[in-house]
Amino acid sequence: EKSNSNSLASALSRKILYGEKHPYAKRATKESIESIRVDDLNRLRNMYFHPNNAILVVSGDVIEEEILELIDEKFGSWRKRMYIPKIEIPKLKPMPKGVYFINRPGSVQSSVILTTQAIPYSNKDYEKLKMASSVIGAGFAGRLFRTLREKHSYTYSPYGYVTSAKATNRFACGADVRNSVTDSTIIVIKKQLKMLADQEAEEAELNRVKNYRVGSYLMSFQNSSRIAAMIQNAVFNKIPFDKMETYHERMASMTPSDIKEVASKYLDPKNAYIIVV
Repeated sequence: EKSNSNSLASALSRKILYGEKHPYAKRATKESIESIRVDDLNRLRNMYFHPNNAILVVSGDVIEEEILELIDEKFGSWRKRMYIPKIEIPKLKPMPKGVYFINRPGSVQSSVILTTQAIPYSNKDYEKLKMASSVIGAGFAGRLFRTLREKHSYTYSPYGYVTSAKATNRFACGADVRNSVTDSTIIVIKKQLKMLADQEAEEAELNRVKNYRVGSYLMSFQNSSRIAAMIQNAVFNKIPFDKMETYHERMASMTPSDIKEVASKYLDPKNAYIIVV
């Protein structure tokens, strides 16, 4: 990771956005890993690893009675703990807005990230924000692919995404580019973010992204491990199952006006932090 410029840029973006000591900004180091002892693991297990603090999902071609019998056999003696410490997520302490550099002499490329503060997973705007981030960076359908790669040939694989944590999130987009076009890349990204916040996307463009997202979501139901992960995610974030089942319908119904609204709220480049390694 220390030799990967994009990993360094991503780690710095979390520190900048959440605050250096925030748990969402934590990053393992050689020293922190080497300091872990068996007692630390036992203490963590005793605090949190209990059946009344767990989610067990079984997904596949199974018979319910057989599975319940097997679960009882393997976990029947596992006793709940009456008191489980509550995890408190501290408030964000972001650093000042600006441009942040990590100097790496000899690098032939720059890793560029523009990032903004986003919203919790349960926020009513989250799904629309995720779609807006896809308009910017969803592979071949995304704006950064069509500009940074196809129009300017600055990079091979630009990206854009919003994270999916429970308490708070961040939007990030960027690319690895030749050193000589670092500044030009930042200008292009800021322009695309501003356009998304100021102007409604064309129906054809949004439909390309929606088709990609809806198709990917429906295909994921062919994978039993993905289904299990979706269920655990829904329980963890207190999302009703029927909302999960109709997610593709809500994606398909999103309009250019919806995307412009959330982009102006959360993706405005005036509120972005810029990171360059």
